[in-house]
Amino acid sequence: MTFDVIAKEFLSTLQSESRIKSYKLYKTAISHFNRFLKKEHDIPLEQIRPSHIHQYQNFLEKRELSSTTSVFILL
Repeated sequence: MTFDVIAKEFLSTLQSESRIKSYKLYKTAISHFNRFLKKEHDIPLEQIRPSHIHQYQNFLEKRELSSTTSVFILL
């Protein structure tokens, strides 16, 4: 199972529930995380560790993106 598969399922659920604002927020955050994983790690979902989340936060900071973009991953 990959992060992308789970993320698409989650986004589909939000969309079917007409949670448009949440859908847009999570879609953006998921896009950034996917970009980070593919560029920096390209690893299976079960191998994602807390250190990857920390590196992702640094990835966002270097691009001057809000730290709240990563909040969904930390929950």
